[in-house]
Amino acid sequence: MGRERWSSGLGFVVFAFGVDPASGVQLAFVTLPRIFQEMNFGFVLGAAFFLLLFPAALTSAVSILEVPVSTLMDVCGLGRKRAAWMATLAIMLAGLPSALSYTALRVELFGVPLLDLKDFVFGTIGMVVAGLVVSVCAGWFVEPRMILEEIGGGRRWQRLFMLIVRVFIPVVLFANLAARVLGGG
Repeated sequence: MGRERWSSGLGFVVFAFGVDPASGVQLAFVTLPRIFQEMNFGFVLGAAFFLLLFPAALTSAVSILEVPVSTLMDVCGLGRKRAAWMATLAIMLAGLPSALSYTALRVELFGVPLLDLKDFVFGTIGMVVAGLVVSVCAGWFVEPRMILEEIGGGRRWQRLFMLIVRVFIPVVLFANLAARVLGGG
């Protein structure tokens, strides 16, 4: 969702230069810098873009960091400061190969930049699998009464909702997953 939101904001630039806005991580780190080079005042616009992208990425990283920090605090009994440093270091080390995908080192796996591969595995396949698991668990393993109390409405709507959650959503997500895996994205 995040990628679509910021790429549509740059739609005027992307479409004006005939670039595919769905080109993934390459859009921000390979394609857009080339576009900025060709534009009048592109240096200024490019600098502004990356200056604004940095705090967006940083604030996202802070929210992502909270989960392992809380886990380290609860499970290992660490203080917040020490847990934050440990989690930050572990995440930085784990993310370093992805960050080097589009540098001179060209970190690749199976001939694909590691960042693109991780984006596909976690951002594309992982999201569909997570939705499938949630739908199956909610539809078949959670007490229906709990779900129906939350959604309210009449019995007809509730039955329709449960049918959608139990059957329709898993079938559609499984078909989507199969198409993505067999089609390569």
